[in-house]
Amino acid sequence: MGKVDYDMNRQFLNDDFREKLLNYYVSEGMPRDVMMRQTTHNQGAKYMSRCDFKVHEVEDGEIIWLDSLKLQCIATPGHTPGHMMLYIPEAEILFTGDHVLFDITPNITVWEEAPDGQKWFAMGETVAHLDYLMFQGKVVKTKVDGVSRYRLV
Repeated sequence: MGKVDYDMNRQFLNDDFREKLLNYYVSEGMPRDVMMRQTTHNQGAKYMSRCDFKVHEVEDGEIIWLDSLKLQCIATPGHTPGHMMLYIPEAEILFTGDHVLFDITPNITVWEEAPDGQKWFAMGETVAHLDYLMFQGKVVKTKVDGVSRYRLV
């Protein structure tokens, strides 16, 4: 597992980190009661690794040997901050994980068994898009009573 993602998973298990994240989402406009439900009922929280398993942390450029098979680790942040691809140079085979998908882009979705469990991801994607627009100089972010407000430039 990539060191960056493993460290992030360990951080997420920390109560202080989760509280900081909760407060950030609330400051971006998500109601606190909705956010509280999201911290326990979203798919990411439900299926997240608890980091209680043995991990060989890898970093960009590291080589992993499986018997005589050489795998090169390639950091490709995007799907997660520490997303890793594995490359077999001799065979020119690349294992892309969730970084490259055939005919769709990774996005939030609907889960029948968890109506509204995707608000966490929707909020994260929305803020990411707004940040992108802000850095491009297309929107301005201000705080009003501790909550972010965005407007077109």
